[in-house]
Amino acid sequence: MDTKDSTNDIPTEDYLNKDIFELIDAKDIPQEDQEKILSKMLDTIKQRVIGRMIDQLSEAEYQELQKILDEKDDQKFDDFYQKTGINLTEIYAEESLLYKIEMVEIIKATQKDKKEA
Repeated sequence: MDTKDSTNDIPTEDYLNKDIFELIDAKDIPQEDQEKILSKMLDTIKQRVIGRMIDQLSEAEYQELQKILDEKDDQKFDDFYQKTGINLTEIYAEESLLYKIEMVEIIKATQKDKKEA
């Protein structure tokens, strides 16, 4: 069964299988610009993931995480979240999908507004 998102008639499966530029009909954006956009999107997703992660931490764990983030040590970060038992892969997948849906909805709404103007 092919379900669709109610706001823009994109099949839910497409959100999982297509990249953002394909979903918004913008595959012709130069590769360099796509990379810049994706980098900014990944930064946003990372901040959302960290926010959700923080919500699951004790105060002592939060203080430890702050030190690790200040050090910008990816290995210590990986070790930390594994030690806490937080399923970071699941959180990343959820936040990535939610962000992709949000971006598509915003862009499609903007495109629709321009057509109606």
